Amino acid sequence: MRQRIKAVETIKKITHAMRLISMSANTRLRSKKEALENYHQEVSNLFGSIQPQFYDWQHKKLFALESKNTTPLVILVGSQKGLCGTFNVSLFSYFEKNIHRKYHGNAHFITIGKKASDYIQEHHGSVIMRFSKFSSVTLPDIVEQIINYILQPKSDYANILMISNHSKSFFVQHPTLKQLIPFLIPKTSFIEQREPYMWEQSPYETLTTIAETLLKITLYDTLLESLVAEQSARFIAMDNSTRNASNLLDTMHLEYNKTRQAKITRELTDLMSSFQ
Repeated sequence: MRQRIKAVETIKKITHAMRLISMSANTRLRSKKEALENYHQEVSNLFGSIQPQFYDWQHKKLFALESKNTTPLVILVGSQKGLCGTFNVSLFSYFEKNIHRKYHGNAHFITIGKKASDYIQEHHGSVIMRFSKFSSVTLPDIVEQIINYILQPKSDYANILMISNHSKSFFVQHPTLKQLIPFLIPKTSFIEQREPYMWEQSPYETLTTIAETLLKITLYDTLLESLVAEQSARFIAMDNSTRNASNLLDTMHLEYNKTRQAKITRELTDLMSSFQ
């Protein structure tokens, strides 16, 4: 019983430490996300003030104008590590329901996070790109490689989808499906232009650059949101584990004291009976 109590106490210390680490990581990631959202809004507003003036502007890759490939490219974003409750289980269930059944397994995959990479490798075969190391440190490189792959001349996808977890609140995370291509022009980003622009290069080239930047920011923002949701889910899981360990310790201490007291009472009874 003593060994069991010590083991539970050790587990409690570990889960408590992981809970604190998750909260710290979540706070740090949220501060980055706020700055990214402001930048995203500014670029979106800039695009919205220019694009309505050039309705004939098009982007072959972003709007899939010349694509004849009906096979979708699916970017699945899971967690790097476990111990985060139903974070990955709900994600994979959502994927099976909305992607695998819809396209009957006919899809190409880019996986981000070890859990997502292992899941697709085991259940759906090989992947085009696999990023097993997923953290805030590797995030910029992952985004750069995926954008380069999407925009390269050989890439020919009419539909690119992204499945990841989103934090509805700190305590609630749920899977979401986001469409990257065909590119969706922001509807709420239009700002009336008060002064005419002085173009140093073609406005069509400028729109192309801004649109590709918006795609990159959207990808970056979605991945960062997944990291935030992962840390929130891990905090909740570790917090529940810590509470369960505390409740179990209370029960075990009570049982230990009862057993100890019963043993003492029995020994006293035997001792007293020996003198009679």
